[in-house]
Amino acid sequence: MYGFKDVYKCPMVGILSVPMTIAGASSIGMYKHPVLDPELLLALATDLTFKERVISAIYNLLYKTTMALSAEPKFNALARIYFGEDSREPYKIAKEEGVSLGTNVKPYHMPKQKLQHFLDAFSELPYKVLWKAEGDIVHKNRSNIVSREWFPQQDILRHPNVKLFITQGGLQWIDESLQGKKLMLMVPFYGHQFFNARKMIDNGVALSIDYEQFTKDELVDNIKKLIHDQKYKKAVTEMSTIAVDQPLPPLLRAIWWIEYVPRYKGSAHLKYKAVDMPFCVYHLLDVGKAAEPFKPINLNTTYYI
Repeated sequence: MYGFKDVYKCPMVGILSVPMTIAGASSIGMYKHPVLDPELLLALATDLTFKERVISAIYNLLYKTTMALSAEPKFNALARIYFGEDSREPYKIAKEEGVSLGTNVKPYHMPKQKLQHFLDAFSELPYKVLWKAEGDIVHKNRSNIVSREWFPQQDILRHPNVKLFITQGGLQWIDESLQGKKLMLMVPFYGHQFFNARKMIDNGVALSIDYEQFTKDELVDNIKKLIHDQKYKKAVTEMSTIAVDQPLPPLLRAIWWIEYVPRYKGSAHLKYKAVDMPFCVYHLLDVGKAAEPFKPINLNTTYYI
């Protein structure tokens, strides 16, 4: 998209459907702090331990190095092929101006044993289960399970009788669940889903099961725990209230930003100054180096006091 932006000389607004990644932040000139905002693929907790901070910092450095030395040159080569030899480097285009506003695993792809765990667990529950799935995966003797290729998900999640939402952990599904004040049982499969599940667990509005190792009994126990333990309901009600308390509905906010960017012929005035700072300047390494001669003075003062 950056190539088209450069060819047509027009501003661009991006919409993310996943949490911001290191690559995404770099592409629009943002700084992603490895401790305050660790990479989603690491699926780290909200409050990082020392070991996790070290892992995140090293990952951040290696990721950026790999991007600069390997990925970006390939992107640039493709840009020259499809947009001409005079085309600018995509990442340089992105950093100049831009505003960011910001998967599916089919049941019939599951191994039979995994699918059986879900079916057996749902059959034990005294609730009606709505399962969005393609193909006939439910036997006739499981009367409490309704399987269809499509459900009006947002309407269902807003219904007061719905107890729980079982999801892989996509950001949009989490948002819809919170809008409806519904608890979540997360079954992450890959990528950002593990990160999202960890965040929801830390916020007390979800539990998670390991798809590779879960059992039918574990699935039933987690469902019952979420439904019957009132601390989860209290937490999701509070989190939902905070999430929806906004000055503008999300759609109107998106429209406002889309109109804002062309109104000012881009958003260069919003550019984060740290983007152009050298690593040593941003992290005050040069200041620390300059302060080294004063260390003996500080140590002596402390000793005599």
